[in-house]
Amino acid sequence: MIIKPPLGTQIHAGHPFAKGIRGCWLLNEGVSNNAYDISSYNTTAIITGATRAGQGLKFATNADVLNFGSGEFGIVDSQEFTIVIGFNLTSFANADNIWSRSGFIQPFLCVGESGLIKFYVASSGGSPPVSATVPSLNANHQIVCTFKAGISQSIYMDGSLEGNTVPSGTLSFIAGRELTIGLPQYGGVSLNGKVYYCYLYDRCFNAGEVVSMSIDPYAMFRENNIDLWESLQGTGGIVVLRRRRECA
Repeated sequence: MIIKPPLGTQIHAGHPFAKGIRGCWLLNEGVSNNAYDISSYNTTAIITGATRAGQGLKFATNADVLNFGSGEFGIVDSQEFTIVIGFNLTSFANADNIWSRSGFIQPFLCVGESGLIKFYVASSGGSPPVSATVPSLNANHQIVCTFKAGISQSIYMDGSLEGNTVPSGTLSFIAGRELTIGLPQYGGVSLNGKVYYCYLYDRCFNAGEVVSMSIDPYAMFRENNIDLWESLQGTGGIVVLRRRRECA
């Protein structure tokens, strides 16, 4: 198990995973019903119903919600984004709201549907969703969804690519819709399990970055534990991470 950074730890500005981060919620930062964003944008998320449990938040009923507000997070201007979620499902049901900005998919929706986890993005060209298989229950996993207008829309599970398409058109956005984990925007049932962290970037990760994030989602907080980060020439931008593994 990789240790979550202590309370108050800052993101190392020079770390590759600090680039383009628009929201970083470790879910152990905050008081009362607040979940602090420790990126430089300081977007506090509001917890309703979900309870603090160990290293994250526990979602168990249809009233359990984490609300990040209605900001654009820079992704409309950039026309690309990446979302990263560490989670542990107790059970899985269709319509589980993993992370979405409204049930109208404006601009994205990551949700349980037809026995799969699907990643929708609203674009002017009407792109289809990409899908991932549901991971094993009662185990820690990481889902990463990436989008770049006209180039790529992908979903990864634990560092492995599971679905990809070339989206058409530009990213669509409806002002005022709220970004949430949990029930209210999509309907159906809430996520059932724990969420340990969630990151939002205004840039699209490459495949190597996704692999590195799956190895250590907290690397950007522990720069002194990193021996080497480098982009290898001629290998599609694969990022190699060598670090000491810490145990709980």
